[in-house]
Amino acid sequence: MHDDTAGATLALWGTSALSPVGGVVEAEDSTSIKGVVRGKAPWTAGETVLLLEAPGWKIGGATGFSLSTNTIFDVDPAVAEAERLRLWASQQKARKAINLPFPKYESRLRGIIEQIKSMSALNTTIEWKKFLDTRSTEELSGRVSSLITDDCKAMMDGDAPPTVAVLESLQAVRDNHNAGVYLGLIQPNLGEKADQKVYAYVGSATAVARGLQERVSNHLSPSYRSKRLESAPNYYHYRLLEDGSRVEKFYALAQTE
Repeated sequence: MHDDTAGATLALWGTSALSPVGGVVEAEDSTSIKGVVRGKAPWTAGETVLLLEAPGWKIGGATGFSLSTNTIFDVDPAVAEAERLRLWASQQKARKAINLPFPKYESRLRGIIEQIKSMSALNTTIEWKKFLDTRSTEELSGRVSSLITDDCKAMMDGDAPPTVAVLESLQAVRDNHNAGVYLGLIQPNLGEKADQKVYAYVGSATAVARGLQERVSNHLSPSYRSKRLESAPNYYHYRLLEDGSRVEKFYALAQTE
């Protein structure tokens, strides 16, 4: 079971274990729950809403809930939160059901992975080399592709390199705390007198707490950039922003769920 914050496993025992398959279950014995589980229809993934009050719980390798004699449990309660969760679940199913075809992108991605796997002098760790050698190109491309945003896939499916307008149409990083990969687009900020070149910076937010948003906040902070330049005076990314004649905007290329 899960909502829009986290997921957990629910263990059902005794007569309560019959409720997911449908039918009304009278909860009277000590192995079940208080009241009646109104489960006339079988539970449906992404549609059935469960309300638990005072469940048994554990946190270890995975979070788990169970029903105790103090648990109050309801199926499809008539409350506003249940309707909100159903809407959220339907949006998740719709989003994941969309399988937009990007044949050129898929072919290019497989080609890149095959080239990396074939490199004899690959600069990586023993663990990563073993990981690459023991996974097929299809498996690796599937894993990578599941993280790349659809608008980024569409961009990489094109016949020509992307224009600035295409880059600006990518998904902007706003309140996104997932780990991921981002594009920083650096453009003129002071009109015709400024350098009219457009620069692109690609980075990752995989080792930073609070993910993409935190990493972007670092880049946008003048104090953070100044400290970085003290240790790396030739760091070109921040040198471009030093005189205030350019502005940088950030777009998500890939992200975890």
